[in-house]
Amino acid sequence: MSPARRALIASIAFAPAGKSDAAALLTLVLTAAFVYPLLLFGAAFVLVALFAVPTSLTVDAPAHGIRAVRRVCGIKVRDRALPRPAIAALEQEIATAPRGLGGASFYRLVALTRPSWNESADGRRYNVRRMVIADGIPDEAVAQALEALVSGHLRLGAAAPQKTGD
Repeated sequence: MSPARRALIASIAFAPAGKSDAAALLTLVLTAAFVYPLLLFGAAFVLVALFAVPTSLTVDAPAHGIRAVRRVCGIKVRDRALPRPAIAALEQEIATAPRGLGGASFYRLVALTRPSWNESADGRRYNVRRMVIADGIPDEAVAQALEALVSGHLRLGAAAPQKTGD
């Protein structure tokens, strides 16, 4: 039975039974206006919390590339990989939680691909333009340290050409 049908049946229980009863009508109106929306938003909040808590992002960054696996309740939802030659740079992004959830700012670390990257040696195509490799970092200093650690491990700075003075 759908939630709308349950709400309709529940509201019929408060309806007057043939005579004009002001208290029953007031109960019906107030229930429809306040109680049902609160129950709906409460259920939605619980579902979001049940989804957010068991969600994980596991990132493996060996010297040959980056692999990120997103899981929900232990079930693999997304598995993305970028080989080392496809990674152009790591970039920090700042994001803000919705105002209703406190509006706190947090940082995420994103791997950006080279625009010219098309195929690997084994013929696989990598359509990833950007890949989140760290999310929910509370402090900019921690984000910078993590970016330096991953960049150093992947030797991203070594591939960049050095500028010479004129």
